[in-house]
Amino acid sequence: MNEHYTFDFENKTVIVTGGASGLGKAIAEGFSYKRANVVLCDINKETGINICKRLKEKDYSAEFEYVDVTDEQSVKDLVNRILGKYGKIDIIVNSAGINIRKPVIETTLDDLRKVLDVNFIGTFLMIREVLKTMINKSVKGKIINLASIFGVVAFKGQCSYAASKGAIVQFTKVAAIEAAEYGICVNAIAPSYIDTPLVRPLMDNKEVYNELKNKNPMKKFGEPNDVVGAALFLASQMADFVTGQTILVDGGWTIW
Repeated sequence: MNEHYTFDFENKTVIVTGGASGLGKAIAEGFSYKRANVVLCDINKETGINICKRLKEKDYSAEFEYVDVTDEQSVKDLVNRILGKYGKIDIIVNSAGINIRKPVIETTLDDLRKVLDVNFIGTFLMIREVLKTMINKSVKGKIINLASIFGVVAFKGQCSYAASKGAIVQFTKVAAIEAAEYGICVNAIAPSYIDTPLVRPLMDNKEVYNELKNKNPMKKFGEPNDVVGAALFLASQMADFVTGQTILVDGGWTIW
C-alpha cells in the first residue's frame, strides 16, 4: 500500500495545547495511539501529567509540558524545551481555549480580553514560534487550529467566543499563504457542540440541550473522536495539498 494512505505518525513530534481536557485531550490521545511523540501542553499540570502517565502505561509516547499560551516567554520556553528534546516539531494542534457566554450588553472588556488572549493570542503565539522552527529546520509540517462553527456563523451569547474563533479562521488563511512556500500546511477545524467539559453545563439543561441539538440535521452533539479524525487527516500526508481551509465538523449545522 502507498505510504500516503496511512495514518502512521511514528517518529513525528506533535504538540497539542489544551491537552489536559476536552478536545485537546482526545486529540493528544489519538496521536499517541498512532505512535507519534506527543507533547501534551497545558496550564493544568497535575491533570496533564496523569493523562501522560496513563498513556505511557499503555506503551504510548506522551510527555507533559507546562505552558501558558497567553504568555509570550512561556511559549518561547516551551518550544525551546521541545526542540532540545526532540530536535524538531512536525505537527502542532492549537486546542487551548475558553468561553465566557454572555450577551453583548453584559460582556465586560475583561471578559472579551480574557477570551481573546487564550483563544486567539495563544494560537498566534504558538504558531509564530513553531512556524519559525519548521522553516529553519526545513520541516514540511502541519499546523492545525481549533476554531468553531461560531467563527463562521453566529449565535446568541457568543460574542467573545465568536470573535476569537472568527479571528482564528482568518488568521489560518493568512498563515497558510505565508507558510505555503515552505511546504507547510495550516488549517483549522470548526466543531459545533461536542460533548466535552466545556459544554457539559449546556447539556445538563434539557431545554437548552434540545434547542442546540436540533440546530443540526443529526439532532445530537458530537463526540470528541469526531474531531480527532479530522485532526489526524489534516496532519497526515493525505492532506499535503490542503491548506488555508476550515473543516466544519458540525453534524450539518451550517447546511441550513
